[in-house]
Amino acid sequence: MNCQNVSDATKLATELYREMLLVPFEVRIVVLGKRLDALEGRLLVLYITDRYAYDTLLHQEHYTEVAHSTSVRFLDSKPVYLEFSGNLVPVTKSGTQPNFIFEAFKDNRVEFT
Repeated sequence: MNCQNVSDATKLATELYREMLLVPFEVRIVVLGKRLDALEGRLLVLYITDRYAYDTLLHQEHYTEVAHSTSVRFLDSKPVYLEFSGNLVPVTKSGTQPNFIFEAFKDNRVEFT
């Protein structure tokens, strides 16, 4: 730990210790899509630990798999920020970047129009 100000060393060491206690989880990101009309659709971003956990969504809610990732590591109870590119523009509050808090062993999903 490189600490320029010695008086901040205790605070930084405590913060570093708390970060090191967090457990990383192997997660796959799956993006599902459903067209609502000619110009609008719905994207569902799932963060799953089980490869086949999203089959129900595909069959019962008529979603189509758009993309999926290889394994990614997320820390429990930490924010995950999403970024879109191309012709994908999520409907959100002006000037805010979409994000959510990843929680292990819970349903981690974000839906966008």
